[in-house]
Amino acid sequence: MHPHPAFRQATRDTNLRFAAQTGFGMLCVPFEGETLVSHLPFHLNPESDEFDLHLAQNNAIVSTGLVKTTATLVIQGPHGYVSPDWYQAPHQGPTWNYVAVHIKGTVVLQDRQELRRIVSELTTEFEMRVNGKSPWRSEDIKDKPMDGLMAQIVPYRFQIEAVEGTWKLDQTQPPESRLNAAAAVENSPTGLDTKALADFMRGTISEE
Repeated sequence: MHPHPAFRQATRDTNLRFAAQTGFGMLCVPFEGETLVSHLPFHLNPESDEFDLHLAQNNAIVSTGLVKTTATLVIQGPHGYVSPDWYQAPHQGPTWNYVAVHIKGTVVLQDRQELRRIVSELTTEFEMRVNGKSPWRSEDIKDKPMDGLMAQIVPYRFQIEAVEGTWKLDQTQPPESRLNAAAAVENSPTGLDTKALADFMRGTISEE
């Protein structure tokens, strides 16, 4: 995470909302001197301030047999290269803007009876974001096929202990330079979701 305080102003709630809205990240688990990493979707349980998630039965993290372990959940947001020319100001250097959230905590194996609930809540959340069709429901699958699908995954809960976010959006640049850079970033092919990144850059000005 970038150490500059200008990029670390987002509150815990803001970072968690961003993580929940993204809904996908990297679960990093230390094991015997290595770091096991899995890419996976997750669902924030607002009542318990925990993430529900699941892993494939043959996933390396599952294969460790760990029932409870420390872990970090990494959520990568939009990011992109910023050319010095885009600031339209002298004596600037190149940089890379980005939004990222790291959540540290404990991953706990859940009872398999929790699996259907976890899958149903996760699916319901993302189906509601899909336009143009009726939401798919896990209840639409008959018990026998559903049992076969459930046998392939393992339920876990991520208990949140610490939340860190870096929103590196050129906050150290004057507003005019920031707007100039955002206009170029928006149409840049170098990065991920650069339009959203440009919107975040513009948003920092309204927050000042």
